[in-house]
Amino acid sequence: MSESAASRDLSSTVRVLERAYLQSPDGVGDPEVAAAAHLALGLDRLAGTATTRVYRADDAVGAAVQIVTDDMPLLVESVTALLSRLGAAVAALVHPVFAVHRDLDGVLLDLAPDGALQSDEPTESWIHIQLHPTTPPDVLDGIECEIDGVLDDVRQVVADTDAMHTLQNRLADELEALAATRLPSTRRPISPRPPSC
Repeated sequence: MSESAASRDLSSTVRVLERAYLQSPDGVGDPEVAAAAHLALGLDRLAGTATTRVYRADDAVGAAVQIVTDDMPLLVESVTALLSRLGAAVAALVHPVFAVHRDLDGVLLDLAPDGALQSDEPTESWIHIQLHPTTPPDVLDGIECEIDGVLDDVRQVVADTDAMHTLQNRLADELEALAATRLPSTRRPISPRPPSC
């Protein structure tokens, strides 16, 4: 944690996080502890990166996964698919999206529910996934090894989506133009079907 973040009063930010945990329909054992751990994780993060932590059953948070990253489509689906593939049972999921203000070094300066800060502030997904308390250590190790790769894949898909749509539309236009130039000469007249009895 940077010195400036450690010395700042972050009590209002902690309250915003705690409210998000308390409003979650799933509920987390100790929202205050989970929110404090999540804040510690998210204090320093550069745009375009993800910070993650996998907690063990004997940690204060319990067996859990916490993520702070740019808000993107498919985050929850991709992470829960990984957890399912590795055999981890999800007990609770908290996924607030926050408008954030960070300095150039990625230090968190302000955090508010999405839309509460100025509209040009970037949004971040702060994901907490509480796992079943008996999640085996080897499963937690697997999550720790693979979570960053899954988040990188999501980021790449999001980055490529506009270019893929542009290429798809261009190819569709080219195929349509090609079909229009070739079909008239190869098209056979369609004879009407005889009426059915």
